[in-house]
Amino acid sequence: SLVRAGLVGVILLSMAAVSCSPGKDHSETSSSSYADSLATMRVAAAAGDTAASVWVARALTRNGEEIADTAAVSGPLRDAASRSCLGAMVLLGDSYFSLARSFQRATPDFEVAERWYRMAAARGFGPGLGRIGRLRMIEQEESAQGDSAYHYLRLGAAKGHARSYYWLGVLGAKNLLPATESRTAIDLLTVAADSGDTEAMVDLGDAFRNASIGAPRDLRRAMQWYRRASALGAPAGMRGVGNLYFYGEG
Repeated sequence: SLVRAGLVGVILLSMAAVSCSPGKDHSETSSSSYADSLATMRVAAAAGDTAASVWVARALTRNGEEIADTAAVSGPLRDAASRSCLGAMVLLGDSYFSLARSFQRATPDFEVAERWYRMAAARGFGPGLGRIGRLRMIEQEESAQGDSAYHYLRLGAAKGHARSYYWLGVLGAKNLLPATESRTAIDLLTVAADSGDTEAMVDLGDAFRNASIGAPRDLRRAMQWYRRASALGAPAGMRGVGNLYFYGEG
């Protein structure tokens, strides 16, 4: 179906960020259905293809599975991680992080998530560093202590991890950046947005619309950011465009 075909397309695009070895080129599959594609990838994963292992894991999680609770998903990811696939380590961490946030299983799942993130971070992988920073942000929100979130996010950003820039921008918006940081929340969110982060685009649209977090009121720029997010399929961006028109600000 069109939905399945679209899902496969999204998965293939997301693989570019996490595939760990060239392996075989699975992007030109001739399968006419998601199920056939998945079956083909599972065969390749069983044969030791790391990229296929990650593909299988992402396909199943995008289809509503839970990595941490589903052997069919965790198996391929763990195999990939055992072959030093940094993207697989981060995906495993994400699964435990999601479980902890969704079901409020605070300590055990967060600890397992951090172990996976640290494995990737120890190899200088930006997404792993950034996600440790995100965990520290959550702890910081709960305890209002320390600046270790900034430390890890700065390291992740230095590795080119766009989401680290976004989270740094969030810290800036909350006035939680250290005095040594010269960049403003707007500066940091702009870097993230220019790297394709739609949440940063929407936050920038909100900032320019409402003259918040150091931005002047500028409806033209607000519309530009909302439109960029909308063009990438972000519902919040579409809502921002609609609100500007509805209230006569577009």
